[in-house]
Amino acid sequence: LQDNQLKFISANILTPMTGIESVDLTTNECIDLSHPKNTLLAVEAAIIDHCIAPIELNCQVTENSCSAEVLVINYPKTKILKTNKNQFASSITKLIIANQSAKFLPFQLAEVFPQLHGIFVENSKLAALQKNDFEGFNELKIIKISRNNLTTIEEETFDDVTQIEHINLSSNHIKSLPSRVFVKLIHLKTLVLTDNQIEKFTADLFPHKNAIEKFRIDENQLELIEMK
Repeated sequence: LQDNQLKFISANILTPMTGIESVDLTTNECIDLSHPKNTLLAVEAAIIDHCIAPIELNCQVTENSCSAEVLVINYPKTKILKTNKNQFASSITKLIIANQSAKFLPFQLAEVFPQLHGIFVENSKLAALQKNDFEGFNELKIIKISRNNLTTIEEETFDDVTQIEHINLSSNHIKSLPSRVFVKLIHLKTLVLTDNQIEKFTADLFPHKNAIEKFRIDENQLELIEMK
């Protein structure tokens, strides 16, 4: 794709193609590099930094809570623009994204909100959770993503937040859960999957020893729950 006028490339285009031998993105408007001089991960990092425009996050702040305003995220790996206006973010413990248009979570969100205890995404068109979405959060206890368009959850999505205690993914369009998706969450107390389209719930989804006190999977299309 060398010598074109590319202004935008999705960071997720290249890395799934693990067998690719050569990529040439030299002399484009947003990027000028080639592979195999770089690894595919290095190419992806360059794409994120140069071809995906960061978005500005406006917050209505109440105590230690940030309620996002006019937030539009159409592409994965979209970063939040670091400005003087979000210097306060290091003290925020609760992020609310409600009634917005965010198909994906902001990329490397923990760099902006390192002290988050809770992430709440409601009625905001979120379509996918990716395995790096919660990377870097050491204090995160609650994830609530309800009344969205969530269909895809990548493997290892929650592996970086083993301290999580409450997950609510109700009222979405989830049909299946990736194997071992909750297996590292040994402190998980509440799991709510109500009002989805889940057909199977297998034993390998949970850790062998878990702390779950509340589990809801009503209003789905269950055909199988493994006894063990």
